[in-house]
Amino acid sequence: MFIYIGDLAGIFAGVRRALRNDGLFCFSVEAADDGDFVLRPTTLRYAHSLAYLTKLADQNSLIVMAVEPHAVRREAQASIAGYNIVMRCC
Repeated sequence: MFIYIGDLAGIFAGVRRALRNDGLFCFSVEAADDGDFVLRPTTLRYAHSLAYLTKLADQNSLIVMAVEPHAVRREAQASIAGYNIVMRCC
């Protein structure tokens, strides 16, 4: 669902409030190379950078447990790069 949301700050804050100690937050995103996030003009989907996601994790006391590069979907016969991510509440 994050491909439809650019700024994830509010989402991360809400997840942090909802998670118990040692609770997990698992999600996937399309990968962006630069900036925090970008709206792709051809698909109208957002991509997020790993640096941005790590920054949000730090701001919300989440620990990045795993980042797995992964093709999150295919479009026009091409794989779309992304990440599967697992974060833990401290």
